[in-house]
Amino acid sequence: MRKEKWISAVKRKGWTPSNSSVLCSAHFSRDSYCRPPGGQQRALLKGGAVPSIFSSYPTYLQSPPAKTRRILVRGDVAGPSSAGADVAEQISEIPETTNEVAPAEPVEKKPRGRPPIPVKKQLPKLRKSVHALRKQVLRLKRKAQIQKNVLALLQKDSKIQQAQLDVIDGCLGELVKNQAKNKARKKRKEYSQKIKEFALTIYYYSPKAYAYLRTVLELPASRSIRRWLEVVDCQPGFLSDVLSLISEKQQDSPYSLVVDSMAIRKRLIVDRSTGNIQGHCTVGDTTKVAKEALVFLLVPLLGGVRYPVGYFLVDKIDSDVQSQLIRQCLEWTAESNIKIVNITCDGCQSNMTTLKKLGADIPHQNYFTHPSQQMHHKVFVTLDAVHMLKLARNALGSIRKFQSTDGLVEYRYLEDLIHLQENMGLRLANKLTKRHLKWTNMKMKVKLAAQMLSSSVADALEYLRKTDVKFKDAGPTIRFIREVRIFAMLLI
Repeated sequence: MRKEKWISAVKRKGWTPSNSSVLCSAHFSRDSYCRPPGGQQRALLKGGAVPSIFSSYPTYLQSPPAKTRRILVRGDVAGPSSAGADVAEQISEIPETTNEVAPAEPVEKKPRGRPPIPVKKQLPKLRKSVHALRKQVLRLKRKAQIQKNVLALLQKDSKIQQAQLDVIDGCLGELVKNQAKNKARKKRKEYSQKIKEFALTIYYYSPKAYAYLRTVLELPASRSIRRWLEVVDCQPGFLSDVLSLISEKQQDSPYSLVVDSMAIRKRLIVDRSTGNIQGHCTVGDTTKVAKEALVFLLVPLLGGVRYPVGYFLVDKIDSDVQSQLIRQCLEWTAESNIKIVNITCDGCQSNMTTLKKLGADIPHQNYFTHPSQQMHHKVFVTLDAVHMLKLARNALGSIRKFQSTDGLVEYRYLEDLIHLQENMGLRLANKLTKRHLKWTNMKMKVKLAAQMLSSSVADALEYLRKTDVKFKDAGPTIRFIREVRIFAMLLI
């Protein structure tokens, strides 16, 4: 019941007190305490005390002021009676029309809330607060003076700092000036030609590295770089801009021409600069949607930057068309005095047929004569070692066994070696696992092919051939692995 009185007295809409709810002692009158607050002992409320003081509430939520009770005067009044009654006690009330007020004892008003703290107790706290505020003011004055000195020093040495920035030249100077110019700008940032070239170079080598540099330096966004590159003519075919760039550098070092097909997404897109639909084959049947890109790449034999000199969108290129494109690329580069002495490609059947039509018959003849009259020299052919290693693994895993000059080469010895190592719980100094037996799902992973046809695997089979009867006929397989490994090392 007391709890309900407290809730109604507080007048808070939707409030329900909990076991941890408290109410300030200032909301109770002094009559509500058996032991009022302010003394040395703890204050103690009466049993039926209800909060009644809410000075911070609006007027319509506060309790109305107590009305003064009219005072009644009780006395003996004697008067004649027609009935002959003796003396009757009558109560007369003070008439309202008169201005006389009956005398009443003055009511002592008790102060509400906590009693004031004595001055003697307040003085120590006030002295401490004044002392702390004085220290705070001193610290602020010192800090303000230091900032004024630093500002004066910066203003005094601004000309010297500007002269030091002007001394820094080259790319570092451009980066410093660009940082000072675009640091405070959120929009419409301006970049010099050197900053654009720097951004293009870093983005070409590694987009991830460029993204990290943008967190430190004020550099253009990757979308801006792609927009700048849209003005370059990169339509399918041989790129004349790249060839003119190579000619300007006048590099006399010989080059190797790398020819390879890369899978692309099969779809049609709209070129925003020209409005044309792109994605169809540019060589052969132009009505088909391309699914591969035949790329021509120039690589300096003495090291340096690699240059993509052309690409063509194809569906599945024929050996006749591919040989004509290679011959055209050789003649086109010869006009700019670019010497190509080697061609590197994969060892698939279509490439072998293409090389035979150019004049090279692998493995009997690994070169052909340059088709241009200006460059009448031999052009050697090199098969990609990585691709040849994968082809050797795929052939052995698919055919399972084939006859060699030494005997029968079998794939089961590799399977038995993996199962033996899994049962023993250790490996014979090689990296073969069960993952290598599922190579059909990961044909493009070079690491699996290189680990399966490695010298460590050949050494493990050689050891088992001498110690285990199951591997006694593994000699031809061991020699096959070693010869393939040597061949791949020679190609590299």
